[in-house]
Amino acid sequence: MLQKTTWTHYFLIGLIISLTLTMNSCAKVAYAQFGKFYFVNNTNHRITYDKGLEAFNVGPNETIIVSQIQDSGKSVIQSSYISPFLLRSNGLITIRFDNNKCLIDEKRGDPHSVMDISNYIPEKIDKRTYKFTYTFTEADYNRAVTCP
Repeated sequence: MLQKTTWTHYFLIGLIISLTLTMNSCAKVAYAQFGKFYFVNNTNHRITYDKGLEAFNVGPNETIIVSQIQDSGKSVIQSSYISPFLLRSNGLITIRFDNNKCLIDEKRGDPHSVMDISNYIPEKIDKRTYKFTYTFTEADYNRAVTCP
């Protein structure tokens, strides 16, 4: 009878430790948020970038889609996303139109910057996914200067 009681105590202690460890590990679960970034070129000019950013090159009157996964908290909100350019560049981007006119994009606060997520049109797709659209227009081409 004493042996049965001793094993019962060990069993209960083990069960409590297991439950405690399980609860603590659940509290540290990593969450992900998914972003689909649409780059729409509404100009008649090919848009290209420097080496390392070729995935963002887009032909005249075309659209490319870049998918991205980022760490997040439990809830996903539009402002928790960052532009995919920030993850892949050193903070200075040269946008080339037909390799002869250039825009230097270095200001995240600029209302035309592709590095500032607030310049994208957001659309919630599902609980953990947003679609962001950035559109290049003839106004962007007209702001560009002759490339150095």
